[in-house]
Amino acid sequence: MLSAASCLHWVCKLTSTNEPTLLTEVETFPADALSSAPLFLPYLSGKRTLHNDPYAQGMFFGITHATDRALLGYSVLEGVTLSLTDGLDAMESAGTQRAPCRCAAATKPARRAIDRIG
Repeated sequence: MLSAASCLHWVCKLTSTNEPTLLTEVETFPADALSSAPLFLPYLSGKRTLHNDPYAQGMFFGITHATDRALLGYSVLEGVTLSLTDGLDAMESAGTQRAPCRCAAATKPARRAIDRIG
């Protein structure tokens, strides 16, 4: 996932904030409210690995009047994490044995997104 950081930067630009502020807002958002977060497809620059579709596009799905900046930020983190998982699953289905790996997450929201997918 080459565009993970650019997705976070993009949503910050879109919502007139910076990464530290947005990540703090995501971190302090009530965990039980995350189930209402929209789904984010992080293909802002097409999708290379796995699907190799340069015309794929990003999107938010499930936005309501209650969706705020923190939920959008969480959705971006979760969408990037799920995209990485999609790639790992494809490698596994092609016969690659999955070995334990570590995902570096510098913030609690990023760690939450990683933990959510197992």
